[in-house]
Amino acid sequence: MNLVGTWSTLMFFPHDPANDVLAFLPDGTGVYEYYWWRLSFYATFTYSLEGDLLTVRGVKDYDFDFDTKTQTETDSSWVFSTQVSLAAGPSQLEEQVEILELAAALPLTKELRFGRTTAAADMQYYGMPSFWEEES
Repeated sequence: MNLVGTWSTLMFFPHDPANDVLAFLPDGTGVYEYYWWRLSFYATFTYSLEGDLLTVRGVKDYDFDFDTKTQTETDSSWVFSTQVSLAAGPSQLEEQVEILELAAALPLTKELRFGRTTAAADMQYYGMPSFWEEES
């Protein structure tokens, strides 16, 4: 099973201002991103996949205080293991979507299902999240 790619819950709830994103990078690292209208929190992790058992170890957690405009970085202490499965399903985008299903929710999210479009599978364009939006 190859998990490289970005996976989002927005495909299941397209009008929700919240979005959970999991990015699995080819080098065994990854990023969890949480959006509430905009990026509100993210965490970096390492992962391994043996058969259908996914093990994730937190590295750093990043939070942002929008009132004081300050970012905090803390060491992560969370570890997570769960069975995973991949399934194909339709999406509101009128194309086939791969669905990553976790047997238990990541400690940082309540979601169990994440969708990945074909376009999100190409990780060469993935960039680490940033709390700052580019000025136009």
